[in-house]
Amino acid sequence: CSHKKAAAALTRLPSFLLPPPSTPEASIRITPPAPRIPPGTDPRQAQLYRMMTAMTAQSRKGYLKRSGPALERHTTLGRVFKVGLPHDHPDVTEPFRGVAGSSQSFRKAEKSMEGMRSALRVYRGATDGLVRGLVTAGAEARGRVMQWYTDALLVNIGATALRPDKTKVSGTQTLLNVLSSLLKLCEPFVSDPKKAKLIDPGFVSSPSDHGGVFVADGDDAVPRLGENPPAPSVPYGPKNKFVPQCFFLCARALHLGLVPGAQYHRGLMRQINHEAWQIRQRGGDQATDPNFNYFVQTQFALESSLFMSEFLAESVRFTNLTGGFLLGLEDESLPR
Repeated sequence: CSHKKAAAALTRLPSFLLPPPSTPEASIRITPPAPRIPPGTDPRQAQLYRMMTAMTAQSRKGYLKRSGPALERHTTLGRVFKVGLPHDHPDVTEPFRGVAGSSQSFRKAEKSMEGMRSALRVYRGATDGLVRGLVTAGAEARGRVMQWYTDALLVNIGATALRPDKTKVSGTQTLLNVLSSLLKLCEPFVSDPKKAKLIDPGFVSSPSDHGGVFVADGDDAVPRLGENPPAPSVPYGPKNKFVPQCFFLCARALHLGLVPGAQYHRGLMRQINHEAWQIRQRGGDQATDPNFNYFVQTQFALESSLFMSEFLAESVRFTNLTGGFLLGLEDESLPR
């Protein structure tokens, strides 16, 4: 999308955005079709296949046309951002099989992890180029791209749950890629203190600008904002609208993407330590214990995308900027 007219045309496609909230189209439920009976199946096998399909019908509950799954399956950018290294996919976990067995297995696993990260690094670079081409294609295209990010955050409000509902929220890789992309958009003012001064706190008090991402009341209220909603004394009119929009959407994406991933990783490490303790108590061998190896295998698969060095470094730099921004605010502008 290096050609501006082509980029603008792409953002105008009906599939670029989710349907608006509270519309009939948004409430349409999409149910995955039941698997077809394989050709050449005899009547007895077909009957058994139908029985198994009926038993698994509950797992095919479907999802709304405006939801996390719909975002990554039916929107243009969603299909791009869902590609990653899911820690529960066999292609990602298999290279780490037996990683707890020996130092040789560990070194082999590290090489596999670096290979996966290199591929993801190249892919994210390509997606960054795509997004950059779209946001520089004009005000209309940029507005629709930022609306897509806004929708992505709104439909994934449940991503912070202990066990997120997969029929409502996007996959972990989608959320991490959304965060990575927003961090890249924030890069110019994260590294330039002069540009960082363009961040205007009035964004969170302007519903027409944040689009519902920073609501102060209701079930989806942002913590602390809902305790004492700040009342703007003057209308929101920043010198530059794009900088505060990127900054605050990125802050929300950090909360919905990296934070839940880190919490899951912490829980996984506790489980690994508990398994190791149980094995020692019964005099077993961690290297040959299938449960212990499974958890360590999952740990390596998860860390492949969650703990990429440049991704963490960009997140830390952004967090440092956020801390400096909050320290520089007048006390009256902060919710109590």
